[in-house]
Amino acid sequence: MPCYSGDENSRGSGDREAILEETIDKRNAMMCAVFRAAGVEDILGKIDYKEAGISRKEFELWWKEHEEEDRLRREREKKAQAAKRAAAKAKAERAKKRKEVLAKLTDEDKIILGV
Repeated sequence: MPCYSGDENSRGSGDREAILEETIDKRNAMMCAVFRAAGVEDILGKIDYKEAGISRKEFELWWKEHEEEDRLRREREKKAQAAKRAAAKAKAERAKKRKEVLAKLTDEDKIILGV
């Protein structure tokens, strides 16, 4: 998933706090996209920190925290995908085994078992 997907915590559209959180999430996603596309080091040297009302240190701290959040998110997504693949594999193996077992049954056995 991207930094912002629009469904974080199922926020309601009428809740002011939720709207503000969603706006922050969108802005973080926008900044992340720009930094990754242009290169964070190139951008950090071009920012007018006084005009922005922040320090370079604050900016770098935000970026470091955001990168860690992204790393953890990717890790969670990777684990979820692995679990999903493992579940699909197990399901396929059960289906294959079931088919093999059923193939060994006689027609009478199948009628008795209702299969």
